[in-house]
Amino acid sequence: MNVSFILYSKFENKRSSLRHDKIFSAILSTLNAEEINPISVFSEHNILSETTLVYSFHPASDPVYFDFEDNVLKVTINTGSLGAGYHAFTINILDRVSKRLNIVWIEDDEYPDKTLYFKERDFDSLSNFFGTALSNYSKDLMTHYEKGFSNFMLSIPYDYPIVEKEFFALSPLGYWGKSFFIDVINATDEEREIFINEFFIWESSNVNANFWFKSALSMIWLHFPFRETIEQSEDDLCRKILYSFEKAYELDSTLSYPWDIWILIANYILEEDAVDEIVKRKPEKTTSYGKIGFRLENGRFDLAAGFSIVMPMRMNRYRNNKTLIEFKDRDLYVALESYSFEEEDNETIMEYVINQVQDIKDKKTKELEIKIDNEDIKVVLYEKALDTGDYMLLSAVATSKYALIIWFTYSDEKMKEKCISYIKSIAVAK
Repeated sequence: MNVSFILYSKFENKRSSLRHDKIFSAILSTLNAEEINPISVFSEHNILSETTLVYSFHPASDPVYFDFEDNVLKVTINTGSLGAGYHAFTINILDRVSKRLNIVWIEDDEYPDKTLYFKERDFDSLSNFFGTALSNYSKDLMTHYEKGFSNFMLSIPYDYPIVEKEFFALSPLGYWGKSFFIDVINATDEEREIFINEFFIWESSNVNANFWFKSALSMIWLHFPFRETIEQSEDDLCRKILYSFEKAYELDSTLSYPWDIWILIANYILEEDAVDEIVKRKPEKTTSYGKIGFRLENGRFDLAAGFSIVMPMRMNRYRNNKTLIEFKDRDLYVALESYSFEEEDNETIMEYVINQVQDIKDKKTKELEIKIDNEDIKVVLYEKALDTGDYMLLSAVATSKYALIIWFTYSDEKMKEKCISYIKSIAVAK
């Protein structure tokens, strides 16, 4: 859901321009203060340029953009992914920023806060706005469904892979059936409040047990790969999930916790004391959560030059620039390099690309037959045993004007057929 608005403020400094680094430093010192930002454990930031600071309050939220240029500070926010509680939180925390910087926020004429919370500070009215927005959004989904569309991705982070299976809709809290949205449309005002509480991560005016509990679930659904960690970022994710469950449990121990997953995550980062404590808490009879987590599925990843590929979503895309993308899992490493050409001749393109690969025709390399059900794509495939005892599949994929070289490296020979299936899944946008 898109509930976005823009605020701005002009610094009255006629003699000279203010430095962006001092402005950003003051903003960050405010936003990172735990007494001001009670969810600072989740927060991340990135300074994209001299004029832009990107701040993420929550792993399931859209980032907030602070732009500072010509002594004007502008902030762009979309709160639809988390709910009314998050909307109120962002505006209240921006009040603290305005005090720190001694400025006054003004609503943008073209993109004001349509919830009216910025002006009125009425949370009940804000919650009703989100309820009405969910109802209208549900109507839009049903209209699109009647036109033949499905697999709706709701409030999912930008550039998230498309889950490679049929579903009606998904959000940071899992899969949603068509009946949920029909029920929202037909609900009374009192009934709609139940659906608001179910659909949004942060529907309350405070940071309560449900917020921490849903935050943990959303991180599991969106980001947890259900395998041992392979990067520091995954260790950090596990600790954020554990922290969220702990905060929720402190406030309400009766919630239906996914105990086995909670224990599993603690085990992955070797938190032995935490594991023992969670096991002690676990009731004899627990609620079965079933299959939870999008990263248990395969997904279609967008690559460079319009190419896409289906691979396990548990893989980490840890490098991604204009021509080189790298993925890794505990048992597989994949590197993809893209090329673009002015001429439209995939035979010539393929010959050029193959010549870029060193040792492609040495004695340890053999060409394999591969067939792909796409007339627009030409594929060649090579297999090679490495001196390290690992295996490599190398594939060149060419279409008019574009090409890919893909390296699959793995230690278990059984991975070979899976890697070939990934190659066969490659598609290119027309």
